[in-house]
Amino acid sequence: MATAWNATAWFADILSNPPTLFIHGGDMNVAMRLLTVFSCITRHALTLTEMTRTVFYSVMAVRPTLLLNQPQMSSRFRAMCCASNYRGFVLPGPNGGVVDVVSAKAIFVGTTGRARNDVGIHLYLPAGPCDLPPLDQATQLQIKERFQPRYLWYRLINLPAVRQSRLPGSGLTSPMGGVTCILQSCTRNESQLKLRWASLLRMQEQDALAERFWDPLSAMLEVLWPCLHSSEKSISMKELTEFTNTLLRSRGENREYSPEELGIKLRNEGVTRRRRNSGMVLMLDRQIPRRLHQMARNLGVVKRVSACRYCKELRITTE
Repeated sequence: MATAWNATAWFADILSNPPTLFIHGGDMNVAMRLLTVFSCITRHALTLTEMTRTVFYSVMAVRPTLLLNQPQMSSRFRAMCCASNYRGFVLPGPNGGVVDVVSAKAIFVGTTGRARNDVGIHLYLPAGPCDLPPLDQATQLQIKERFQPRYLWYRLINLPAVRQSRLPGSGLTSPMGGVTCILQSCTRNESQLKLRWASLLRMQEQDALAERFWDPLSAMLEVLWPCLHSSEKSISMKELTEFTNTLLRSRGENREYSPEELGIKLRNEGVTRRRRNSGMVLMLDRQIPRRLHQMARNLGVVKRVSACRYCKELRITTE
């Protein structure tokens, strides 16, 4: 998967959505070794740490392949990196301008779990052996001199074909199916290697679905789903928390969430609560039902209710 991502980095300037590589693991030494190798073999590599939004705007002027060591990256900044990586979309920049930040990115996120917006390739690093030879400057130079010309030649030969590539569906749900097509278009050889991308990404997709099984936000939506399609106008956060913890407990989750914790998760998704004499209440009126339907569609944790106009409007799946 690391090899496949590196191939896409050489065509990032023409891809509609260059996939991001998320590197997971608890051993920073192993992750730094991988990023060092990438800095030798990828296109226009720039290795950074402690990236801020201001720095992000500045470095994008040279269109690098970003290699980020940022285990403490905030979920908001991480989501922005993913959401802004589509060709034609720009971010508001300094002095009233806009900034195009589309590029290939590899981010070491440490032991931080996958977020719902982390669409891309996920690589989980094992702890590495301690007797690996060092990647000193001389070794890095040898790697660059060997591989950079080969990748550049590969890019020049295949650039027209990748630009015009229109591959059929991969059998994966969007957007993972789109990642598969990008990998296949950027590994344009006659080997069987590119046929493996769909199966490998399908495994990642199944892992993501499994993680949602224990996600408290997903569990809350499952609890709220019958309420949204009934005559109920509100539910107390205390009651919602009890039902959510019961559902998660039935799935093997031992942690108990508090009403305050779940309230913060809802607030971060743009769902507000109201205070009543009996405590905090989630009112199922105005724009709240629509927002909850949007979240349910994005997470893919519920099924369409045929008589619901929001389900039809937002095209929630029936499966």
